Amino acid sequence: MRIALSSYRSKPHSGGQGIYVRHLSRELAALGHDVTVFSGPPYPELDDARLVAGRATDRATGPASRQTSSAKRAGATASIEPASIEPTNPGSLHLEKLASLDLYNDDDPFRHPHPRELRDRIDVVEYAGMLSGSFPEPRTFGMRLAREMRSRSREFDVLHDNQTLAPGLLDIARGGLPVVTTIHHPISADRRLEIEAATNPWRKYTKWRWYSFVPMQARVARASSRIITVSETSRDDIVREFGVDPERISIIPVGVDVETFTPDAGVAKSAPGIAVETSAPGVDVETFWPDGSARHRVPGRLTTITSANVPLKGLSVLIDALAFLPQDAWRELVVVGTPNRAVETQLEALGLSPRVRFVSDISDDDLAGLLASAAVHVVPSLYEGFSLPAVEAMACGTPVVATRVGALPQLVHGTDGETSAVTGSAGRAPATHGGSAGPRAHATGEADTSADADGSDAGILVEPGDARALAGGIVSLLESEETRTRFGRVGRRRAVTTYSWRAVAEATAAVYTEEIARC
Repeated sequence: MRIALSSYRSKPHSGGQGIYVRHLSRELAALGHDVTVFSGPPYPELDDARLVAGRATDRATGPASRQTSSAKRAGATASIEPASIEPTNPGSLHLEKLASLDLYNDDDPFRHPHPRELRDRIDVVEYAGMLSGSFPEPRTFGMRLAREMRSRSREFDVLHDNQTLAPGLLDIARGGLPVVTTIHHPISADRRLEIEAATNPWRKYTKWRWYSFVPMQARVARASSRIITVSETSRDDIVREFGVDPERISIIPVGVDVETFTPDAGVAKSAPGIAVETSAPGVDVETFWPDGSARHRVPGRLTTITSANVPLKGLSVLIDALAFLPQDAWRELVVVGTPNRAVETQLEALGLSPRVRFVSDISDDDLAGLLASAAVHVVPSLYEGFSLPAVEAMACGTPVVATRVGALPQLVHGTDGETSAVTGSAGRAPATHGGSAGPRAHATGEADTSADADGSDAGILVEPGDARALAGGIVSLLESEETRTRFGRVGRRRAVTTYSWRAVAEATAAVYTEEIARC
């Protein structure tokens, strides 16, 4: 197939959009499809055609996976099972940059462009949107993509958009090109939590204004003929929040690169005992892998991947939980993300600043090495449509403590998640750091710390927003090496068998075929 894959922004090392675009495009090309990625800035990092060809050639010598039936509708997860067929010849992979004003770039956020930069009506709409306090990128990217496709739609068999949900996509579909849309989760959940977390009426208004694109996305979702989402929870939320017919939604989980994220990540394979250098800023190799040995884990190291600026990720709850841990039970928390002033103040007030480090913009190899070095990975989210970080940690054989929201029960326990209405609030921060009695003596909630009878658990689940329960889950794993090892093995096995990018690409291509046939 000739596939156009679009994403209004695709930052490669943070957030899920760039990760999704990179890995899905690579595996689609490895299956023999011709893939053109259209993206606004920040642009994705794509694997070049030689790497795609190399991966396809390597995998041709062993078993592949095949979509044994079309991706099931009405909420049935795409059925994947091993097959002995070999992949087709590798296709092609190209990036086409749809330039914008890039008003929210990291180096100069909310910048004011020179009047000469306003080249056309779309640029004016984008700048006016920023001035009004809204986020115009999804709408204006959709306008640019529709303009591009007016003269190029015959070059492609299908367009697959990643979360833009702009009216321009409906224009493209009306022009005759089949359109498939991925919605990882409805952004209305982000909007609701951020407005609730705002500390005064003005901040609540600015959050409401920023998310003014959400009703547009809901309208486009209702009019879209085929939607892919990542979990049953996300499907239910899309139906409830956006009013989409569930018959038009296919569930295909996000994948993980199980060749990069391994229990041995970060250790040189050709020179046992030598630690791989890391480019992660602020990270000392000696504290990552003190003895350089394969499968080494740093005792008491906790990791999390989150954003301090996104309340639904629950970082403040995790910091509160740290203050309930016995001081000698843990060594440090490494946060993949950047702090904000509120988080820095919280850490200072609790006396935790020396034991919490932040790293950002790290490569996949460095991230895998960090996750593989941890004793426990924590996912403290108040809401999750899927949680790629949880699966990446599982692929590294690292046990997980996560909240019982969204798809996390399915990922961690191998069971279906519950309806993910966001409940609970961040636990009140303790007044002092630590406590000899430990978190379980003070718990206000319960962690699901019982041993799994059937050996299907990759970690522990706790209620969202409950810092004491989160602390209880963490310390119960830190106290039992046997449990950590067992959970780690289950997590690695589940990541490899259920969440490979090859299986994701094959299931996605099956949805394309169905939509092309329908049109």
